[in-house]
Amino acid sequence: MTDTLGAIVAALGESAAITVGGVEYYAVTFGPVPIGMIVSIAGGRVLVGELRDAADGTPLAAKACGRIQVGDVVVAVNERCLLAHSTLEAVSEDFSRAARPVRVLFCRQSSADE
Repeated sequence: MTDTLGAIVAALGESAAITVGGVEYYAVTFGPVPIGMIVSIAGGRVLVGELRDAADGTPLAAKACGRIQVGDVVVAVNERCLLAHSTLEAVSEDFSRAARPVRVLFCRQSSADE
């Protein structure tokens, strides 16, 4: 899987999205601001569960970027694969240890397949 992940990351470049086997992969880079993304684990995958706003109602980075949707799968953080993670603690640790800016790779079923 890591070979496939590496190939996807290389093909993405800085801001593109690619579709492989009916799955769209895209990356979002977050700076030193709160991301505001709540995740959960279901079926062995790390899923986006909620995109949050700041206390004043301003969308935080994940929501403000306009790209991420609830239900998208978090595939990697700074090219570190999260697909084998089984606990929220492990995922949280990867996000908190990641150097900023942090590049997060997501995937979702492409709209043509939905």
